[in-house]
Order: sequence, then structure tokens, then C-alpha cells
Amino acid sequence: MSRLFPFVRLFVVLLVLGALSSCALKEEAYRNAANEEAASSLIKIGDSSFEAENYPPALDLYLRAYKKKPEDATLEKIALTFARMGNAQASYQAYVMLHQKNPKDPLYLKNLAQAAFYAEDFEASQKHYQALLQMDPSDGNRLGAGVVEDVLGHHDTAQNYYRQVIQHSPRHLNAKNNLGLSLFLQGKVTEAESTLKALTERTDTEPRFEMNLAMIYGVSGRSAQAEALLNKYFSVDQVASMLQFYQDYSLLNDEQRRRVVYGFSENKETTAQANAGQDSLKALVAPPASGSPTSSPPKP
Repeated sequence: MSRLFPFVRLFVVLLVLGALSSCALKEEAYRNAANEEAASSLIKIGDSSFEAENYPPALDLYLRAYKKKPEDATLEKIALTFARMGNAQASYQAYVMLHQKNPKDPLYLKNLAQAAFYAEDFEASQKHYQALLQMDPSDGNRLGAGVVEDVLGHHDTAQNYYRQVIQHSPRHLNAKNNLGLSLFLQGKVTEAESTLKALTERTDTEPRFEMNLAMIYGVSGRSAQAEALLNKYFSVDQVASMLQFYQDYSLLNDEQRRRVVYGFSENKETTAQANAGQDSLKALVAPPASGSPTSSPPKP
């Protein structure tokens, strides 16, 4: 028996270790199941807040859900919620994380290119669109690539993208509208006016086409023609403000003109100041350190 004792002891030790390992695995499985159930509940409540356009609590719930169960679908919700809240930089960070996890997915790359554009990182957006067109040279992606090139001042390149879309889809109104704006930014006012005027004469025209044509009239000093178009959509005070902007347009430099035409502030420093001191999204969605409390919600 004494000879067998070491082996018996070893066998008992192995049994104990096996039991402990089994318990640990069960505890981890229970913990994962609990986290999954909790994350699902948080997402459902977050979706209700999001649908009600109550974005701050929706974001808080999505962040808490992602910490419990980090899934791409939840990170997409976080990115979209940040965008709806006007935090383009944080939304961009979320799409960067999604693309890093799914580098060969063209949808994530498209979202990344768009997010970079709205975060005003135009060079990054340009790079992402060029990579995207290698995967998916569709009309929508060419159109997005053209807008980025326009904002960067590469109008010939932008117009080439728009014309490719029009050649492929002759009824593509957005491409024709963007072509008119690009020609306008390039200083080809007559061609821009002709392009946009043709859009406003269609039965399927849209208000924004007339607004863009009004801008060309106003900047060209034809205030009466601009006012006639604007009166269809805006109040007297709004029209007066827009006509004043058209007069001030000549005071802007080329970069400022490109920015305001595509809806950005004329002062690019404004975005940098607004984003200063923002929390890193990676810090917000990182799982808590071992042993740290998890009861308090993350602060967006």
C-alpha cells in the first residue's frame, strides 16, 4: 500500500484539479450567459430610446451592453448614435474599430469612409474611398469619392467620378447635382448654372436643386432670381440671411467656399476645438479591469 500511496495521492490531486476546472468552466459559462442576457436587455431598452430620438440614454445603454458582450452589431449602434448626437469624431472611432475587426467587408469600409468625411478627416476619407472602389466600384461609392475630392479641391477628379456615374446611370440626379456644384466651385459658373437649371426643369426635381441654383444666382449678383427660388421654401428673414451670405461669399477663400457648400463650418478650427478633450471611444468600450466595480455606467 505504501508503494501505491504516491500514485493514489496523485490520482486524488488530479480528481480535485479536474473538479475545480469543471467548476471554473461552469462558472464562466454561467457568467457568459448572464452577460449575454443582460446585454440583450440593455440593447432592447436602448433601441426604444433610440427610436424615440432620446440618444444620450440610448448611447449609455449600448456602451454598457458592449462592455458585457462586445459584438459588432452593438458597436454599429454606438457609432450611429454618436453620429445622431453630432459627435462625428467618436462615431468615426467606432467605425475604425469595426473596420479593423472586418478589414475585408466593403460595407464597414464604406461606413468608415463616410465617417471620416463627417469627422472632417478628408485625406483619410479619400484613402478609404480609393480602397473601397477597388472592392466595389458602384455608383454610390463613386459619388461619395467624388464629394471627398471636391472638398479637397480636386474638382477634375471629382467631375470624372460624377460623369462615370452619369454614364452608367443617366437618370442619376445626385450625380448631376454634384457635377453642377463641382463646376461652380471650380469657377465654371455658366456650365454649373446650365447643369443645375436642367435639373430644376424636370418633373422629378427636388427642392435642393433649386436651392443650389439660387446659390449660383445669388453669388453671381442676380439676387432677384435667387430670391424668387428661395421664397418657395423659406421665410422672409431666412431669405434675407441667405442673400446676405451670397454677398459675403466673395470674401471667402477657396477652401472656405468648398467647406460651406458641402455644409461644414467655414472655420476648420471649430471642429478641432469642439473635439478637444473628448474621451477616447476605446476607453469607453473597453471591458473593466479584473476586480474593478461594474455597477456604475460609463460616461459618454
